[in-house]
Amino acid sequence: MLSSRSGLAAHLRARAASAAGLLALTTTLVVALSSPSAAAGPGVYGAWTLAGSGTSWSGTVAVAAAGFPAVSYTSDTTTPFLDTTAFLGASTPFGAAFGSSQGSNYLRASTSSDGDSHTTFTFASPTPASGWGFALGDIDVDQVTVTATDALGNPVPTASLGFQAVFNFCDNTPRPAACPPLATSTTGAPPASDTPTWDAGTATLVGHGTDTTGADGWFEPTVPVKTLTFVFHAQRGKPIYQIWFAAIPAVAPTTTSTTTTLAPTTTAAPSTTAAPATTAAPTTAPTGVLPESTAAAPVVAQPTFTG
Repeated sequence: MLSSRSGLAAHLRARAASAAGLLALTTTLVVALSSPSAAAGPGVYGAWTLAGSGTSWSGTVAVAAAGFPAVSYTSDTTTPFLDTTAFLGASTPFGAAFGSSQGSNYLRASTSSDGDSHTTFTFASPTPASGWGFALGDIDVDQVTVTATDALGNPVPTASLGFQAVFNFCDNTPRPAACPPLATSTTGAPPASDTPTWDAGTATLVGHGTDTTGADGWFEPTVPVKTLTFVFHAQRGKPIYQIWFAAIPAVAPTTTSTTTTLAPTTTAAPSTTAAPATTAAPTTAPTGVLPESTAAAPVVAQPTFTG
């Protein structure tokens, strides 16, 4: 009996020691951050290609931002070309949103042979609803009407084109080579910075009619866009305009590991098992009386033989 009690006590002590250990739970949290708004910057600019002749041109715009679709375009402009002379510096509103475009190419386009030119961009899939934008530059003696369609081919409302502001890319340090030089001891000050005007009623960015440099407007659409079209109209002469695309790269998912230590749940001590009742010793039979279980065998009388 003592041996069984010792074994039970040892078993209970082992369980108590095991329960006393702390339980460490490690939780891995994967936080997928959505693409931030353009105000987060810096972004990446589109890399352009161009091929064609006459008034039949096409190309692509590769915007190396995760989740941004491939872009192709067609245009009936005359004598388009790709350039890097102008840029949208970090001090401009567009540059503050997406970073400087210095070193990135852009498209220069003009009117068509018979009047207004049409340049249409088609996205392989609808664009994100935020985090990308486009800028139209050198809008002075000309104007550009902006239209777009959504994934179902419906017109995008003018407000959803996301017009942001007008600016002049010459108002930046460093100053683009395309801009007039600053005043020196022998030259006067350059003309005051020109900016176009956005006419929301006709969705048109309108120049002021004077030939200047660097007058721009920029947009950040607020809905997914499937196609985007610019109709370029000359107020006089044979002007050109510039087009930039940029987007904010999607932020990679962030993995965070946290360790939470939990105190063990207190295990109630097992109920004490009562010792078994002691069995009373058998009562001693009175002297001369044997217990029933030990009664003597009956005496068998032996027969008497006579001779």
